[in-house]
Amino acid sequence: LQNILGKIEFNPLKISVNPGLEDSQFRFTLCHEIGHLILHGNLLKERIDKREDSEYSLSIEYNVSDKNTKTMEIQANQFANHLLIPLDNFKLEVQAYFARNNINRGRLYLDKQRVNQQLAGNLINQLAIKYNVSKQSIKIRLTQLGFLEDKTDYTIMNIIKNMKL
Repeated sequence: LQNILGKIEFNPLKISVNPGLEDSQFRFTLCHEIGHLILHGNLLKERIDKREDSEYSLSIEYNVSDKNTKTMEIQANQFANHLLIPLDNFKLEVQAYFARNNINRGRLYLDKQRVNQQLAGNLINQLAIKYNVSKQSIKIRLTQLGFLEDKTDYTIMNIIKNMKL
């Protein structure tokens, strides 16, 4: 599993995750592969013997010409994100942060203003530590839920806008 983060094999059924990954990446990769099994298992086992995921295929920048493959990767990422970051608890954590920091507009704006960068960065860091996930996972979840308006990363925003949650 050198450059491979995780893989799922179907004959016999086996999920493997690179043991050298840091804890949060290991957990995400494992949940991503479980997502493939639950969401796409029947389709994948009919077509392939195994599905391998690299750092690139798990990234938000993953770009393949096969629309079905890209859709499956996005869905497996979403599955992992939802499994690792429980929605109700997450919302309560964000609302508590907003209350502590007198944020009354219901969302943070990530732009070129230093104060906005600090507020967003602190929230993202705190939640990444609490849920033991990547900062990117937290940023995506905050954006999906409308708690963060990101004016700095149009790639993620465009992907999220085009996804049906």
